[in-house]
Amino acid sequence: MHFVPACARRWPQAPRLGRASVLSGVLLVAGTVGAQARAAQILPDISTSSTSRQLQSNDAREVAWGAFQAAQYHVVSAVPFLTATLLKELQGDAHARQAAELAILDALVQLDAQVPVDVLRSSFDRWPVPTLILLGNATGNRDALLLEYLNATSGLEWQAIANFLLQTEPPGFAFRLLNGLELRLDICLTDGAIGIGYGGGMESGPNYAIAVPGFPPLPDYQLSGAATGATILSIGPETIYYTRRIAAGVPSFRPQIRSTREKPADLDRVRYVNALVRKYVEAMPLGATMPVTIIWHDALTFREDVLRHRSALESRYREIVSLLVWIKDLTEDERQSLHATVRIAIDDYRRDKSIPLPIIEGR
Repeated sequence: MHFVPACARRWPQAPRLGRASVLSGVLLVAGTVGAQARAAQILPDISTSSTSRQLQSNDAREVAWGAFQAAQYHVVSAVPFLTATLLKELQGDAHARQAAELAILDALVQLDAQVPVDVLRSSFDRWPVPTLILLGNATGNRDALLLEYLNATSGLEWQAIANFLLQTEPPGFAFRLLNGLELRLDICLTDGAIGIGYGGGMESGPNYAIAVPGFPPLPDYQLSGAATGATILSIGPETIYYTRRIAAGVPSFRPQIRSTREKPADLDRVRYVNALVRKYVEAMPLGATMPVTIIWHDALTFREDVLRHRSALESRYREIVSLLVWIKDLTEDERQSLHATVRIAIDDYRRDKSIPLPIIEGR
């Protein structure tokens, strides 16, 4: 067998292109790129025109599609239209109007828009989460609106609001944290050693959705703690996050049910009072609950022990109030109207209960 050295082999050669062929190829590529560039330039113009027209409609569904398109194509020029539409009374049933409002708020969030606080005020009750996100970047007196809601909600929403207010410390914030606060003195009474346990809980939102056929995909905003895919909303003693998800299938939205508690949790309020103080001085924190174990000897000694512990809790409260006046987060007039309220709870674990417990004020 005869082998031909590799260097001597003749390989097929590609046909040589003439200058005209090369030039036409360059022109073809340039023409394609130019067409794509012109298409990319035309598309935002078309979407901007369409979005503006839809957002100026009075129909809730049409407006929702306009808001969706503004977010999809990042049409920043649509922000004034979106803002103005929030104040309009749209045509459609209650669910259609709610869905359109959510779509508008979502578009403003996606566009990182600065929206006047007064425009957002009416959306707070129906859509607190996207409204809170927008309030983080809003123009106007944001603190005044947040102070209104501080004592009208609880849980994660309250913590998100309190985080914003903790940054700016507006007049009245410290007073609202302390006014109506109830401290607890939890007494474990025993004639021997015993352990004490405390339970906890968690929040849950609505588990149903309202379908709105013909609308664009709608987001579901929820407040949360730290979680995969969550975004920081506000930073503080309890950093609050939010999630945004869009469900597949028929467009729908989950109503955002706000808390119905009469006031925020005393534990939360105390944590933020302590955070206010710690911004300026190192001090022993106030406790919302003081757990104490008392060994039973007799009724008189027990009563004295309880009153001594209550007095210590009240004294700590007064010290915190004085510090807040010193750092100018409380006024003297506000201090005069604040008084410590201590509720006493007694768990009687004595083996021998033949001797009744004495009467103690505040129990």
